[in-house]
Parts: sequence; structure tokens; C-alpha cells
Amino acid sequence: MFFVMNNRISNSSNGANSPKGSWLLAEELFEAGDHGFVDEICRIDDVGRLGAFAKTWYADRRPEARRLLDQYLQLPLAHYRHESLVKQLFKLAEAAGDDEVMGWFMVMLDQVVRREVVTKHRYDWRSREQWTEQTIRMVPRTELPKTYNPRSTPPNQWATPAQRLRYEQWQGRLRLFSVRTRNYLRRRVWRYFRELGKRDPVRYVAAMTGALPRYQDDACRDGLALMDNWSLVHVMFHDTDVLESTASGWRLGEGKSLSALSPKPIFLKAWTAAPMSLIQVCGNASARPVRQWSLQLLRDHCGDSLKSLSIETILAWLASDDVELADFAADRLKESPETASIDTPTWVRVFDEANSDVLDKVCDVARSHMKAGSLSLDEMLKLACATPAPVVQMSLDWLKQRSVSESERTETLVLVDAKCDAMREPLLAWMIEILRGGEAGVDQRSRLLELLDARQSDVRRAAWVWFTSDAVLNRDISLWQSLMESPYEDVRFGLVDQLRRNEIPAKEVTGRLVRNNGLDANLLRTLWATTLLGIHSGGKHKPAVITAIADRLGRRPDEVDSLLPILTVAVRSIRRTEFRAGLAALVQLIQRRPELSSAVEANFPELQLNLK
Repeated sequence: MFFVMNNRISNSSNGANSPKGSWLLAEELFEAGDHGFVDEICRIDDVGRLGAFAKTWYADRRPEARRLLDQYLQLPLAHYRHESLVKQLFKLAEAAGDDEVMGWFMVMLDQVVRREVVTKHRYDWRSREQWTEQTIRMVPRTELPKTYNPRSTPPNQWATPAQRLRYEQWQGRLRLFSVRTRNYLRRRVWRYFRELGKRDPVRYVAAMTGALPRYQDDACRDGLALMDNWSLVHVMFHDTDVLESTASGWRLGEGKSLSALSPKPIFLKAWTAAPMSLIQVCGNASARPVRQWSLQLLRDHCGDSLKSLSIETILAWLASDDVELADFAADRLKESPETASIDTPTWVRVFDEANSDVLDKVCDVARSHMKAGSLSLDEMLKLACATPAPVVQMSLDWLKQRSVSESERTETLVLVDAKCDAMREPLLAWMIEILRGGEAGVDQRSRLLELLDARQSDVRRAAWVWFTSDAVLNRDISLWQSLMESPYEDVRFGLVDQLRRNEIPAKEVTGRLVRNNGLDANLLRTLWATTLLGIHSGGKHKPAVITAIADRLGRRPDEVDSLLPILTVAVRSIRRTEFRAGLAALVQLIQRRPELSSAVEANFPELQLNLK
């Protein structure tokens, strides 16, 4: 944000409009090692005092001072009038041979020069032909002003959204120093590390091992952004023939493509002699190109060292969000001799934390090292309730191999909440098979009722198949009574369908129960009434209910006062199917029970009955 002070413009990266920074407060925060020091010094624009303070800051050997310097060098190089502070810190670190701080400068300076692709229109006046072509240029007007500039004034309240957006984009790319100076500093920091690699390759690799993980994906978001990292490209692709270095930066060679870019680092022998450094870079890197580079070097040049990769490192990489790193770790897991020593709790944790894209490989390895007997039923059920399909399939295979005792059958009800949609059907089928396979004399009504009362519709569907196919449970009156009070329409409609199938044929067991008033009459009326009154569902079941009501009235005329009003709902329906079924039921009822005609006339005054 910009702060107007004495006709000058101040730019700070703290992102808040605040007054000019205070030296007194900054010194107090520095002595205390408070992280607020960096925000405060970013608001100070006293060139002389900033330059003098650089020596004090760098000479302070406290870990807190070092941490504050690290924090400062991670910010964009966009603090108004901080040129002298940055220059002095750079020179002091260079003179002291401070590889760590020079690595911080390398990462920061790699991001201060950016190019863009622009489209230019060409016209040949001789041939009168026009065409467009793309070219790369340096992003213009990126130098942070050293004095007040009217163009840097924030837009006023009448500015359009487009004007404000352009202003924010311009403000976000402002940096200290001219582009030429920034390029010079980038070349100078790379020269420092190039000479270091020639003198002491081991020290060079150690310095790069600390610096490379500091690069972020935003710095390498596309091919051009990757090439704009002057030192990084030298580190990873110095000897490639795909890229060429020019005064304005890296560019593609003639007829080359970035897809052909492969790791060709400077000091390759030093890297291959230190595989643990590559492993450290690979595990800590934030930028995907850095991870890919280190992985490829490990594959191509450090095959023997990978066999001794610790199992802790492999398991940590399996949990990485980067699919390539996780896949690399899955391959190492299969080959590592330490895989056989992984205990069951660790495997369970791996299944829970591993990248979902490599779980197939992880499960294949687990199958070859784990046995179904090594897991308890509770652990298997926990894996079966996981989300990834490979883990669930593996656990289901193990469950099928395991015998379940009578005391353990109820534990399988946790599969009602299984999270993997693709595996829910086979899991529920196995669960119901286990629940149905209880010993003789075991009351299974409570188990079935719990499934039919489940909130998941697929659980109720699977349980309903059990209910209709089990002759004992299907004619259990108490179970029917409980199901009639179910809040779920699919259960109630299932009962209606069962009644339709069993009410008319007297040979059916359920039909005999209904005819003998085995079911509670009030619950039966409630079931029929809720079905007929359903507006948005139950259409195919309503004719069956109408027929069942008429049949019951024919057998139980004493229930006319309670059942006939329910039948009026169908006769007065605007739906033709229900109206016709209701009218036909009334005609059949009067023919069967003429004594009920007066009750029908009282409930249906609009009907004219001809009983002759």
C-alpha cells in the first residue's frame, strides 16, 4: 500500500494503511526478536539509517536476528527506499561467504525480473499482407519510484473497477532497482555459487539443498516463469541444449521444446555423490519442477542408494499431495526390505494418510505383507468404513475370509455408515449375510428393525430384501406393527405392496394374519391413509390400497365409519387412476354389502345410487 509523506510515496508489503515507521519502535522490536520488527522496518524510508543498520543487523548472531533476516528476505523486493539496506546486506553476506543468506538472496532475486508474452500485429506495405506473431518482452514499468510520482497516487472514489484493477496490477509488480540492476544482482549471486561449486562441490550441494526448497510453485507456474528464474535454471539445467542464456534471460533453443527438458545440472557428479541431499530436496521442495528434477536424478543416477531409503521417509512421501512423489514412494515401498517390518497399526495409518492416487499400489503391497488374521474385526470394519475404494475392497476380501462369532455379528452394523459409494452395495450384502447367519433361536428382529430404520435408503432396500425373503420374519406380527409406524415412505409403500400381494390370495400367511385381524386396525388405517394422502409419491401403490380398503369393508362392515372416509380421498381425487379405482371399489362394495349403501350415500352425496 502507498503512504503519502512529505510529497513522497511509500510502498510497504505489510498490506495495511499505516503511518510512517518509527525507528524507536523498530529498535525495540529488534532487540526483543519480535516478528513485528519486519513490518515496522518495511514502513521506514530513511535511506541513510537503513543502510547503516544493515551492518548491525547482519552482525547480530542471535537466532532471533537471523530469523528476522530470513523473514525479511522472503518478502517481495518492494519496500520504498530500501535499496541501501538490501545492497549492504547482500555485500556483507557475500564478503562473509554466508552460503545460507546468499541462498535466500538467490531465491528472492530470481523472482524480481519477469517477462511476458505479447502479441504483435505486423503489416508489409509492399505485399499488403498482415499477420500477428507472439514475442517475449520484459514487463514494462516495474521500477519502484524513488520520488513522488502523480501516476502512483491511488485511484480516487470515482475510479472505475477497471481502473482500480489496472492500478493494483501495476502496484503489484513494482520492485526496487532498475531491471538492469536486478539482472546484475542475479548474475552476481549465481557467480558466487558457481565459483563455490568449483572450489568446494560438497559445500555447494549443501547450500543448494537449503535453497531449492524455498522456491514456490507460483515462481514456476508456467514455462516462461520457470525460465525467468535465472539461478534456478542454472542449478537444474545448466548443461542442457534445450535452453540458451542471453543478456535478457533464458530462452528456448531453435526448434526446441520445454517438453524435452531433462535434468542436466551443473556439477552433476557432486549431486550424484550426495544422494541424501537429493532425497532431502525431494522431500522438502515446495515447487513441483524442483521435485520432478530431484526425482529424476534419483531414478537415473542413485538407484543403489534408493534401496536404503528409510521406511519413515517412504511413508512420509506416500502422504504427499504431489502424485509423482507419492507414486515414487509407492514403488520404493514395494522394493524396500523394511516393508516387512511395518506393524498393523502403522499400515492402518498409512491407508488413512496415503495419497488416494497411489492407494492401489499401497494395497497391493499390503496384501503381500499382511494376513487377514493379523487384524481384529474392529480394525477390518474400520478400514471398510474408509473412503478410498482400494482400501475398502481389500478389507472386504479380508472380512470374507474371517469367521464371525455370534457375539461379533452386531458389530458389523457399523457398515451402515460406510463412506465409499462404490463399495456400499457389496459391503451391505456381506453385512446382511452375516446378520442372517445367526445361530438358531437368536432373535434377529432387532437387527432387521435397526436396518429398516436406518436413514440411508440403500440400507433400507437391502434390509427389505431380507425381510421379504425370510418366512419367519415376514409373518412376525410385532415386526409388522413396528414397521407400520416407520417414518420412511419406502418402508410403508413396501408394506402396502406386501398387503396387495397377500391380502387377496387367502393362502398367503400374511393374508391370513390380516384377515384374522392379526395386525392392529388403527395402524393399518394409518398406513392406508398416509399412502392415499401422499401428494408427490405412492401413485402406483394407491390402487392397491383402495382395493384393500374395499375388501376389508366387505369383511368387516363394522369399520365403515373409520374406513369409508379414507376411501373418499380416492373417489374425489383429480387423478383419473385413483378416481376410477375408488369408484370401482365403491360399486363392488355396494354389490357385496347392500346394507352399506346408506353410509355410502352419506359420505358421497354427489353420487346417485340405483340399487334396483
